[in-house]
Amino acid sequence: MYTITKTLVFLYLASPNNSGTPYVYNTVLAPLFAEHEPAIDSFLANIRGRAGDHARGSIGWVWDTIRKALGVRQSNPLAVFRC
Repeated sequence: MYTITKTLVFLYLASPNNSGTPYVYNTVLAPLFAEHEPAIDSFLANIRGRAGDHARGSIGWVWDTIRKALGVRQSNPLAVFRC
């Protein structure tokens, strides 16, 4: 019974002969997104920050591994900007 119901719902939403998808979006999804928009935005900002931190850490690890493999000593990255 579940499979038949699921198939019928998908056919209703995908059918170009009716406005199933806009109806579901406008009556269910849009109000839900509007109600929870601050929480969704906060979650995405948190994930974005954590992903950036992880990427910086991974790039630093790769750089250190390459530097050690090549035998290059660590230098002060700000020394390039001294006059």
